[in-house]
Amino acid sequence: MCIRDRSTWEEMNTVSTKTKISADWSNSYEEINPLMAKVTELLSKVDTLGDIFLSFNGSKLDDAGCKAVGQLLLVTPTIFRLVLYMDRTKLTDLGIMSITNKLPLLNLQEVILAFRRTQVTDHGIISLSHSLRQVSSQVTYFALALEKTKVTDAGVLPLIDSLWNLTTLTRLYLDFDDCEKVTDATADKLVHFLSARRSIEFVNLSLKRMGMSEFGISRIREIQSRNSFKIEC
Repeated sequence: MCIRDRSTWEEMNTVSTKTKISADWSNSYEEINPLMAKVTELLSKVDTLGDIFLSFNGSKLDDAGCKAVGQLLLVTPTIFRLVLYMDRTKLTDLGIMSITNKLPLLNLQEVILAFRRTQVTDHGIISLSHSLRQVSSQVTYFALALEKTKVTDAGVLPLIDSLWNLTTLTRLYLDFDDCEKVTDATADKLVHFLSARRSIEFVNLSLKRMGMSEFGISRIREIQSRNSFKIEC
């Protein structure tokens, strides 16, 4: 079954034995909460769910809307792939926490989160790190985009440490573009992690206009030269 609609959630087509929920509210001025209530009601009637893809980029999503998303996740414990795009919204650490604290309760294999150009700080990313330490080790793909947020090494270093718990990880995407307080300390941690975790086959790092020195960037590029990684510094 596939549920796909920008606002009304009325289109439902059978495409497989699992359910894929996909909705795009990007650049929408519609109120989020009433729509999320409809989605939650629908999901409560679904037995087996495969994917959830929700895009709120540039919408009116705020922390209250994120809380609704978190409540939605609670009624869908069989998710295998979770994609949440929340770029350019009013999202803060409180909103992130209402979502990330649900992750250990799910049976996820892929986690893709985009919080670019939001009010997220180290507190929200540390909360995410705590959740990643508790999630199932069967996660194979983790992606996180934090371009132009207020995160610093204080949030990113615990995040990288938490990735060690994802023992089956084979794909990794990280975007810290324009995070000026992410420095060589993060470069060192990334180099150590990627050098040790040879089982990771695909890495895409976007590290432009950060606080890294030329030396830190050179260390990252050295890893790229030894592996088939895509790294933009």
